[in-house]
Amino acid sequence: MGHTSLAPGRASWVARCRQDEQVWWVDDLGTFRAVDRNSDDLWRSQPIGDDERSHRLAFRLMRLVKVMEGGRHLTVQWDACWVDETALQAAVAYVHRRHREVRAVHLRYCVGAWIDECFFSGSMAATRMEQILGLRGATPFLGTTVLERPLERLACASRPLRHGFDAWRRLCWRGRLPAAEQLIDALGPDLRFAESPELAPLVFWYTDQGLPSWQVTTEDLWDAFLADLPSHLGRTLSAPLRRQLLQQLTPRFDHLRLPFTWPEEEAYWFRFERLILPVRRADGRADLMTLCVPSDEIDIPMMQGLPAKPRSRRRNPLDSW
Repeated sequence: MGHTSLAPGRASWVARCRQDEQVWWVDDLGTFRAVDRNSDDLWRSQPIGDDERSHRLAFRLMRLVKVMEGGRHLTVQWDACWVDETALQAAVAYVHRRHREVRAVHLRYCVGAWIDECFFSGSMAATRMEQILGLRGATPFLGTTVLERPLERLACASRPLRHGFDAWRRLCWRGRLPAAEQLIDALGPDLRFAESPELAPLVFWYTDQGLPSWQVTTEDLWDAFLADLPSHLGRTLSAPLRRQLLQQLTPRFDHLRLPFTWPEEEAYWFRFERLILPVRRADGRADLMTLCVPSDEIDIPMMQGLPAKPRSRRRNPLDSW
């Protein structure tokens, strides 16, 4: 498919497009494939569709980066686990080059599930893209398989998650899952948790206060591992079979988003970073333990459909409990 394509700029042959319809696909050579929706050539008008199947082809198999520009707003979309490094670095360089001209940069990247972030500073957006580059090579599911390199990229506030993975790896011996009690002891300074007779549904919160832990259903934790299970088994597995398979699984890291409603009847989304660890209970059975760290909060839009103004101050969602 021979063609000549230019990086986004005034000389680009997409000048005939309306300002809010400029689209580029960045390939593994760092080349920007310009899209002209008015072109008679199919691949130029929209080389890859907007449906999920086409996106899977573009982001996972072809490992492309999609760049969209409308007015003074820039959107960059890619699969964090499969993206080509050269393609993403070319997009980062373009964001750096345009940082004085754009008002906002919207990042939309996939780690099994799509994550949306918006930056009003192009430089900050470019820095964030470089950080996300550390997730390349991770195995996607509903999040990403935990690898040492991505964990090192986590923010300082996520220190308990990094310590949790390091301790889990240190306590593994000859492929045997670490004992839950040993892992809890190793993480003692970083954790505040409530006692419970059942380990499986526990979520350990890292907070500055001695607040109680929160609980989720065991099924929610198992969903994170479905991608590892043989496809012919389907999604309905007996508990004994799941625990047998769990012996061969690895920790998982993902982003969790939950709604909260405060007494003043204001509603927010809270985002959490979650680490799911396979462990061995005292009776020898395999089970799941999770660590969650609150990330940030986002106003839920009003019922009238008007977007709510983002909160300017981060806070721990457990502070009001």
